[in-house]
Amino acid sequence: MPDYYYFPVIIISPALAAIIYAMVLRWRKENFAKCLTQSGAMMFGSCHCPRCQAQKAMFDSAWQYVTYIEANNTCPNYDPNWGQKLGLSGTIAFPTWKFPDGFTCQYQDHVLSLDELAALGKLHGANCKY
Repeated sequence: MPDYYYFPVIIISPALAAIIYAMVLRWRKENFAKCLTQSGAMMFGSCHCPRCQAQKAMFDSAWQYVTYIEANNTCPNYDPNWGQKLGLSGTIAFPTWKFPDGFTCQYQDHVLSLDELAALGKLHGANCKY
């Protein structure tokens, strides 16, 4: 009997590792976006707003699962009732997130990372993990 044993070693090529990582990241984003929508969180924005486009890009293909309310009447999918849904008046900075407990979050010079969005959501009724 030999004094050593052979253990199978799985060698993952960098290309395969990158594919697996991309799949896991997409899955995380999709689950996060679906959870936000199921909890009642929604984003208000404008198709002309660069920060809104940056926020959408963070979700990649999972953006389709986010509840998005278009607030600019020159954009496709404009929702004329966006003001009532948001419940705010006055000057609004986009993107604006509204959480299930009614809390709204808007920044004029900052786009929330998905981690920041998850942390805010946890505080305001959207207990979604990213």
